[in-house]
Amino acid sequence: MPGALEKEKSVAQKPDTVLVKAAINGDADSFTDHYPAMVAIAHSSLGDRHLAEDAAQQAFAKAALKLPQLKKESRFAGWLAVICSDDSSQIARR
Repeated sequence: MPGALEKEKSVAQKPDTVLVKAAINGDADSFTDHYPAMVAIAHSSLGDRHLAEDAAQQAFAKAALKLPQLKKESRFAGWLAVICSDDSSQIARR
């Protein structure tokens, strides 16, 4: 049985199409390799690491709910980035 590090490496090497299909099939951790990029996107808008992490988590939750609406699985990263950017803007306005 592979350890967490091996699983993390294998997930990070998979293309978005594979990760999205895994997520649709219930693998909640299937696209967590995008987390650092989403935090960076949110941090650029918010300037606060903790708020950026909250925004990234919110974006992942929203993406998980809207995943069936994604038209092209290969564009998941861009789609997620837009969700994260929008959520960050909403948080910044509060």
